Amino acid sequence: MPNTTRSTPKGQSIESLYLLKALCAFLVVVIHCNMWGKSALQPIMGIATPCFLCITGYFLYSGEKAAEQQKAIRWAKKAFMLSLAINAVYLLQQLKDGASVAEYTTAEQLPILITGTAFSLHLWYLSAMWMGLLLFYLLRRSAPAIIIYTPLLYLWSHICYKWGTVIFPDCTEQQLFIMRCNGLIVGLPFLCTGYLLAKYRQRFAAAWQVPLCFTLSLFFLFNSAAICCFLHLQTYGWLHFCSLYIFICSLMLLCVRYRNMRIPMLNTIGRCHSANIYFFHILVLIYLKRSDYDASGMQAIIVFLCCIPISFLINTLHAASRYTCGKLRTHSPE
Repeated sequence: MPNTTRSTPKGQSIESLYLLKALCAFLVVVIHCNMWGKSALQPIMGIATPCFLCITGYFLYSGEKAAEQQKAIRWAKKAFMLSLAINAVYLLQQLKDGASVAEYTTAEQLPILITGTAFSLHLWYLSAMWMGLLLFYLLRRSAPAIIIYTPLLYLWSHICYKWGTVIFPDCTEQQLFIMRCNGLIVGLPFLCTGYLLAKYRQRFAAAWQVPLCFTLSLFFLFNSAAICCFLHLQTYGWLHFCSLYIFICSLMLLCVRYRNMRIPMLNTIGRCHSANIYFFHILVLIYLKRSDYDASGMQAIIVFLCCIPISFLINTLHAASRYTCGKLRTHSPE
């Protein structure tokens, strides 16, 4: 993905967003791994992917229609190509484990292939990104007034989460997952949320309501989770859903307000490695489980740390390939 935290709409770096990206990358790993105290983080785990989308949406805003459209298309192309590459890696892993290509070419698998979840469910984020960017481009071009209403689409995600098996009794768990996690229901709403936060950032720049919303939404997130645990409920309610959205927005605004927050190591992880941690932590987890090492209580931390040198290697190879291609173009005959 493009490094969208290099500059704000005013051209200044927001260091605190690197911290947010590092936190979100860790939460994604925790979602899929075991870790002591994981239940304590359960109420805020849902912020990870929406925050990544919000950050991208924030930097879509420039105030110029043509520039925003060009940026959306350019980033959509990059996300699409990256989606193909990462899915190819996971396909090779599936084939190595004995899967057959024929399993993924049936008519039933076509929607799953399009949404990028055929080889690993966590890759839905990439398809949600490029689909959301394309939808944003179409809205920005033809119906910009509708953008402010697009966050309402996210309501469908909670409806499917809470009552999906009742509304669609014949759908599989994977089909229900892609109904609530895709470019239209999650990608576009959170891209537009970030875009709107950037567009109206001056209104929130010194608003006392932002820290209050952050505090209250965090309280309600943990309070609703505690109630669900006490009552043995299987799904979170509307209070948790609404609090999560408010928490994400207020967290973004706090990062923009206090833009110079730095923890050097975490800033580096957020800047250089958060995307690769998201993409490849499942592969690391697969091989960790196959080893004889018992990492049940520290699994998430071990996977997270192992992803960093892998990310460093990937970034090094990518930089070397770009340098080589640049040299070849420079010395190529006219």
